[in-house]
Amino acid sequence: MKSLVESLLFLARSDAEFEQTKMIINDVSLSDLTESATLQFEPVAYERCINLETAIEENVLIKGDSSQLNRLLQILLDNACKYTPENSKIIIKLTKNRLSVFNTGAPIPKESLPHLFERFYRADKARSDRSSFGLGLSIAKTIAVNHGGDLSVESSELIGGSIFTFSFD
Repeated sequence: MKSLVESLLFLARSDAEFEQTKMIINDVSLSDLTESATLQFEPVAYERCINLETAIEENVLIKGDSSQLNRLLQILLDNACKYTPENSKIIIKLTKNRLSVFNTGAPIPKESLPHLFERFYRADKARSDRSSFGLGLSIAKTIAVNHGGDLSVESSELIGGSIFTFSFD
């Protein structure tokens, strides 16, 4: 319940533009944050026999709030681990102005793609995961926009899964 309330407060403050003023802006090493977040998810991936691959460019810096950027990474990696089938892979790639998280598996239905970043939206209505409220991707999108970037998704059989991409300057 605490997590739900904190998530709703974050979104409400962002809607009212209060969250922008609460951001602590510094030069943040997105390379270090990405490496650290990936290490945190290695046990989860290992337990599910998911191969976690990285291609992290060194010294990628972004002006922003490190705790919010870390939250964005946690959301993307958590979703990738949840929706990647066992014996598959997740690829985290960071370049100068782009972070992408690719996971193999069944693609997200085409009709769901435009709604993924909406609050409380779930592409799979049958999921009964009570630890999640359908706010993660909405929060991640808000964080990306607050940092002058964007968060997008591409998913199809052609690419063999889904790619979430955080683009920034």
